[in-house]
Amino acid sequence: MTQPVLNALVCPALVYITAFLGVSKLPRLPLFSKGDYSYGIYLYGFPMQQVVKVWLPHAQLIVQFAVALLLITMFAAFSWHWIEKPILKLRSRFSFVARKRLEPEDAVETLQSMTPLGLAAKRSAAS
Repeated sequence: MTQPVLNALVCPALVYITAFLGVSKLPRLPLFSKGDYSYGIYLYGFPMQQVVKVWLPHAQLIVQFAVALLLITMFAAFSWHWIEKPILKLRSRFSFVARKRLEPEDAVETLQSMTPLGLAAKRSAAS
């Protein structure tokens, strides 16, 4: 088979499999149930692959893959537990929206009594 024909046959199958796995309820691996490592995997994936390629240039591809997978997972776990999670705990101190959500009920009543800008302009023009 030529490359274009192979691409035409394989790509739709890969798209279908990816969509199927995305909407399926697959069991989570115990290692990944302790945190959300997705951003760390995204962030450190390519750099760690390049480091492994430089460190082990003559190793088999499966060995490079295994080492890179291990390094990426370790960096992602470290990033989640020591950087991302502690920062997310601090967001209520710095977020305007989080402070408004945590205020007592009287502040909510004040916000509800406020009118949109357009209505306020009409009222002031009418009076």
